[in-house]
Amino acid sequence: MKTLKRFLMLILLLLPALLLPALRAAAESPAAAGEGGGTVRIIDKAGIWSAATESEYEQEAAELAEQYGTDVVLLSVRALQDASTGDRFFATASAFAEAYYNMNGYGRGEDRSGMLFLFCKEPGNLQYAFYAAGREAADYGTEDTAYLKDEIRPYLEGGDYDGAARRYLELAKTHEANGRFDGNRVKADSSNYLWTFGLALLVAWAITSSMKRRMRPVQEASTARTYTVRNSFELRRYNEIYLGTTVSKQPRNQNRQPGR
Repeated sequence: MKTLKRFLMLILLLLPALLLPALRAAAESPAAAGEGGGTVRIIDKAGIWSAATESEYEQEAAELAEQYGTDVVLLSVRALQDASTGDRFFATASAFAEAYYNMNGYGRGEDRSGMLFLFCKEPGNLQYAFYAAGREAADYGTEDTAYLKDEIRPYLEGGDYDGAARRYLELAKTHEANGRFDGNRVKADSSNYLWTFGLALLVAWAITSSMKRRMRPVQEASTARTYTVRNSFELRRYNEIYLGTTVSKQPRNQNRQPGR
């Protein structure tokens, strides 16, 4: 009897240690699986792409996830309301994109790194949004996010949804490989050049202004000694040198008679 009690006590003591790894893994895992448990990254609820095209995009997104450890999700819907988000209607595309990402198990690693681009093909009201999570939230600043949207917007406004999807995947790959967008880097470098040029002009203006303030207006002196430093030398002998004569002319009187 005592042996059984000791055995039960030992199990109770070891049970938390046995369950701790499983509890920790559950806590660190993504949210409950929704659209394929976060494994389907191209979701076409608006019926835009063919099955073959959707499969092609899915393969590219899976390769990005495997290579860079981040989820690249593309979502098309007809309305900002979906069963996977509790049939709740969202007022903005940004709020819907964030809720869809978090409630459908997306994200890689402990910080659930990834991104989602959403466009809502609602009749007469095209909306789109970009959401980044985990390390991507830190990598995609305001400038990079604006650049991504500016690159995709023309495709969406022109109804070229295939072009929008391909451009999104290209930009995501470029950003993961380089840490930022190539085009954005060019714009940033140009901005740096302008700042450098402006700073150089400011420094040059400050230097010339300082030198100008040090200069005193030159005035004619009445004597030569004014141009010498007092007590700097002793003049023992000097000569006067004739430099020239000033000649003044007056017009002759034309009415003067000869002999007078």
